[in-house]
Order: sequence, then structure tokens, then C-alpha cells
Amino acid sequence: MKKRSIPVCLLLAAVLAVQTSCEVNGGVIGYLIDSFGGSEEEIAEEELYIPKISDETKLVPVYQVADWWDSMSGGPDFRVSNAQELINAAYYVNHVFQSGTTLRVTITLTKDIDLSGYLWEPIGSIYHQFYGEINGQGHTIKNMTIRDAGDCAGFIGEPSLGYSDNELVVRNITFTNASITGGKKAGIVCGCCKLPGTWKKVKAYGEITADAGAVVGVIGGDITKATMEKCSGKVILNGEEFSGLSNCDVLENPHEKDFNIEMTNDGRIYRTGNYTSAVRLRWVVLLNGEKVFEQECGDGLSLSTESYETEESSGAYEVFLEASFDGGKAVRCSNILEYSKAVNGEPAA
Repeated sequence: MKKRSIPVCLLLAAVLAVQTSCEVNGGVIGYLIDSFGGSEEEIAEEELYIPKISDETKLVPVYQVADWWDSMSGGPDFRVSNAQELINAAYYVNHVFQSGTTLRVTITLTKDIDLSGYLWEPIGSIYHQFYGEINGQGHTIKNMTIRDAGDCAGFIGEPSLGYSDNELVVRNITFTNASITGGKKAGIVCGCCKLPGTWKKVKAYGEITADAGAVVGVIGGDITKATMEKCSGKVILNGEEFSGLSNCDVLENPHEKDFNIEMTNDGRIYRTGNYTSAVRLRWVVLLNGEKVFEQECGDGLSLSTESYETEESSGAYEVFLEASFDGGKAVRCSNILEYSKAVNGEPAA
């Protein structure tokens, strides 16, 4: 068991600061809190990974216990001292403000938070986007549980898509005993993030259970622009210890070569391969990274681009096949066919 200790000289400096200043968050004391964390209890190494879950059927979805009025009155700059206040902050992003808008939100922890007994809903999605700052002030969020929360699974789901100069800053926060199951992109702190920003002194511990082909990281699943400084952590990933911080396609997908798809000059996409173990085989189409079309193959061996293209839908397309195997969740089971469509509607291979 390892515990942190503060040198005597620094403690003496803190005492002197108390005598000369009453501003706890500034001066020498503020420096000490920032450097060593404000966690109210020491954490034993053997207690970092085991979520306190006794009966998952009794986990309460956080949106069911959120307080609408406190959520409205507390936002967009939340100071959080307990689980209810943290739930209200997440509810503000996910349910209160209008879908399709982007809002700046800050969440500042003033105490450690225990999420035992709750089923966490990741903060932010493509429909409820936000940017801003998560500042733990050295505190810890423990016993967070996420189950099948969508493609982006983590404390933060998916903030703003990054179409502007907005940033997401995450700093001075620790997650312990977290448990995540599901998500094509999963990380304890964030599932997906395309925003720039500095993530500093972020630590995460827990367990992640993910399917083949998932993009997984201890801190974040798919993190494309954020810069990490002094971040660390470990998880038990599918039963094995894992320490990759982000963007690790660590889970082998044994079915990604089961089928092959190609496009012909007449604008049709053909598939080859015939595996009876593929259940609910279907075409999936992404446009500029977002799913825009899904259709089961049935007995059909081809798909026309006219099925999903419109005159306005120009951009980068990705087409692939997806199916379930051996009772598991759907995984990609073909190559990814990429092409772009110009404004005039003509596909370019």
C-alpha cells in the first residue's frame, strides 16, 4: 500500500500562509492543493480497480434522480460537492439546454464524489454538445458505473465536435473504481473528444469491458487533439491489466476480413464472402464520420449509393459491413470502402 506524504517544510509553509492570508485557494495553500491534490482520503493501490457494485439491478440511472431546478440554477458554471450536484451538472448538458446547440460549461469539484448506486450517463453527445473545463481541484470521483451508454463511453461522452476554436480542459482529477461496459470508443474520463485542450494531472483506475474492434484508452477512447501532461492510470481491460492512455485499438477484431466490398463504375457496392455465423449482416454508411445509413443485407449482394446519397450530402463517405457473432455485439466484418462525393453528386473513388 502506497500513500502520499507532504514534506515537513511544505507543511510549515502552509501554516505560515494561514497566518497571513485567508484565501484558501490562493497563495502557498493553493499551490499545495494543486500539487498534491485535495482528496479527503488516501487511496490504497489494491482498492483502485474494484468497483463497489453489489447488485447491478439496483443501479439507478442518474437522469431519474436529477433535480431540474437545481440543474438550471447551477449552470453553466457548477461547483460540485456531492453526487447529486454532479448528477445535476450532467443533466444540465444532456437534458436541459436545447438539442443542437453548443454551450460552455465548467464543473469544479470541491470535495470527493462517490457515485455508488448510480448508473452514470456520459456528459455530452452529438446532440447535446458542450465545451469548457472539468477541474477536480485534486479530488476524486469513485465508483462510477457505465453500461451500454452508446458509442462514446466515459465520464464525458462526446463534447463539442470541434468545428470551432472551442477547447475542453480537464485537470487535477482522479477516477478510481470506475467500471465501463460497452462503447465502440471507451475511456474512463472520456469516450470521444475532437476538441483541443490541455489535460493535466488526470488519473484513472478501474475496469473496462469492450468488444473486438473498440478504440480504448485508460483516460480516453478516441482523443484526437487534446494534449496530456502528467496523466496516468491503469485499468483491467477484459481481464488483463492495461495502461494505454488513449487511442489504442487494442482489441483484435477477428472478423474484419470475413467479407470484402468494392465499388463499381455504375455506383454500386458489391460484397463477397458468405459466412453463415454472421447474424444480422448489414450495410453501414458514415458521412464525415457520422452514421447516416444502415440497412440489413438479407440475400442482396450489392448496395446502390443512391440508397443513401442526396444532392446535399457531399463529403467523405465510409462504407462497411457489420454483424454479430456468437451472441456478441455488432462488429465490423469487412474492409472500409472510402470515397468522396463532390458537390455535383458524382462519386470519386
